[in-house]
Amino acid sequence: MNEAKASLNFFGITEKGWHIQVTLRNEEWSELLKDFGNCVVELTKMKVVPDGRSPKRGAVVVQPLDDLNPVENATNVVNPSAPVATNIAKPEVPAQAPADVPVPPKYGLKHGSYIASRIIVKKEEGKRTSFKVVSDVDTEFSKFGVTIYPEVLEAAGLDVVKVSAKPAFELGNATAYWMEYEHGEKIWKKIVRLDISENDIPW
Repeated sequence: MNEAKASLNFFGITEKGWHIQVTLRNEEWSELLKDFGNCVVELTKMKVVPDGRSPKRGAVVVQPLDDLNPVENATNVVNPSAPVATNIAKPEVPAQAPADVPVPPKYGLKHGSYIASRIIVKKEEGKRTSFKVVSDVDTEFSKFGVTIYPEVLEAAGLDVVKVSAKPAFELGNATAYWMEYEHGEKIWKKIVRLDISENDIPW
């Protein structure tokens, strides 16, 4: 079988804490990006959150168990040829973690949620646009906020282009779920889910 011209690999974590690798392939990059957008929407419905890791050569992939249902009309969501690790211990899950809050992986340090008031948009020449979610209620997140990536905005029903049109985008009554993770020698926070009422979306 000929190799696809365009392919994409990324990692996710199921609601029960299992790590998965998602592989998408297509003959055209433009179609692959559409597939990725559809895949993100479906994975979000199943409460699969971004892992935050970068793919490594020779990395062993842990296949998801029965807590992850197949995505309808999607192909190659999980690489069927990937080897299954048999000596990986199940990640530790906090005993009293709320059911609707994504459980961080074993290397994650903390996770939680806060009332989200607005998205601050930062544009710099030569760099990609960045987004941060700030709060008028929780002082810990009122000054700098937490980074949210475009795919998480889209999963929340927001149009990234329209959000980017102004320096700040008001959210109304929204809840942001964040997770700490390690990258290199530093610890970062990122928004893994944004719950916003349809009535607060201005389009």
